[in-house]
Amino acid sequence: ALSGGVKVIFEIANRMVDDGHSVDLFSYAGQPKWTSPKATIIPEKDIAAVDMSRYDFVFASNAFFLPLLLPHVAPARLVFFCQDWESFHHSRGTAFADFVSDDPTFVELYRLPVPIIATSRAICSLIRERAGRDAYFMQVGLNKATFDVQPRKTPTPRKRVLLVGNYLMPYKGMRDGLEALRILSKELPLELVLVTQEYRDRHVLDACGCPVDLRFCPTEHEMPAIYASCDVYCCTSWYEGLGLPALEAFRCGVPVVSTRTYGVSDYGIHE
Repeated sequence: ALSGGVKVIFEIANRMVDDGHSVDLFSYAGQPKWTSPKATIIPEKDIAAVDMSRYDFVFASNAFFLPLLLPHVAPARLVFFCQDWESFHHSRGTAFADFVSDDPTFVELYRLPVPIIATSRAICSLIRERAGRDAYFMQVGLNKATFDVQPRKTPTPRKRVLLVGNYLMPYKGMRDGLEALRILSKELPLELVLVTQEYRDRHVLDACGCPVDLRFCPTEHEMPAIYASCDVYCCTSWYEGLGLPALEAFRCGVPVVSTRTYGVSDYGIHE
């Protein structure tokens, strides 16, 4: 599915292909409908059916892949490419306190003897503090040809506030964002601009109490103009491993308001 983490994986795979490496991708979801990766999508639906002996390295993009891969990867070298502290995504409750509590199973997965490459310093810190391991830090890049300073929108009485993400995932904090917009809309005219990959239960957006400009799965090249059409980007997440939309908004010259999302500590620096 379309997400920041998947976009990063595809970008790395595309650039490795451009550099002459042989790269295959395995996903239970098969071929993505929203992009066409340059790497080959492996047709098998069972990871145990993939001949791992063909590879020098196997990169696992999620912790749950590690126990599935370990019995099959020899002689390839298994590496965990980590963009999240995944324990946070398996909360048994829906409150913030439940969300930031560790799932013991995932902590043990992070402790498996597999080298970890993490894409933010915040994730490196969480791995060190909660699993007692060190991870290699690999900074994620932005396409500066696409995300660059845009002409600022003409000031208007109605302020456009941008939210990005899946409004049905509790940890994205969008219900908090919609409630904040409802309160703020009593003081000044607002319009919610929502970029999302979600199509279900859109009635929940009525809670914001203001007009909604809905953008469903725009392409990366369409995003700079969307950022530039807004007065502010607001990240309401309880947690982000990094938070690409905030960086993209910064690049486009759009102010950012963010919760303290762990990942924001990589770039949201006082003054």
